[in-house]
Amino acid sequence: MVYVAQEHEYGCAVACVATILNTTYYDAFNLFSEKGNAAGVGFYCRDIISAFERAERRYLYYYIKPHKRKLIYNDETIVYVKKGHKYPAGHYLVRKDGVWIDPWINFPAFPVKAGVRKRLPEVPIYALQPQKNR
Repeated sequence: MVYVAQEHEYGCAVACVATILNTTYYDAFNLFSEKGNAAGVGFYCRDIISAFERAERRYLYYYIKPHKRKLIYNDETIVYVKKGHKYPAGHYLVRKDGVWIDPWINFPAFPVKAGVRKRLPEVPIYALQPQKNR
């Protein structure tokens, strides 16, 4: 499997979307309307939802409460982990093929590398998941 690394300072959400859509970072980047956020403030969950809508995929997001904690281990789930020592601005990771893919696993080193984590680096706060067809 090829892991998509983020190519902007705050591009972890873009890399996660690229991983799920099995596309390049820049193809996924073009799905985001506020492109400047990748270099400045990062993306919110609703920005990611909108990007998936442009790719004709339906996603939803929710705050992770204890009774929903197990759901984050489903493939194609993106989680946002809280700000902490490892990631001072928070960070998005994606679950694919049963593993967590971190789009900047060697943070803060350059060049940026993506890779697999056995555990999340911080506590997950929000989850984004495919919406089931009704």
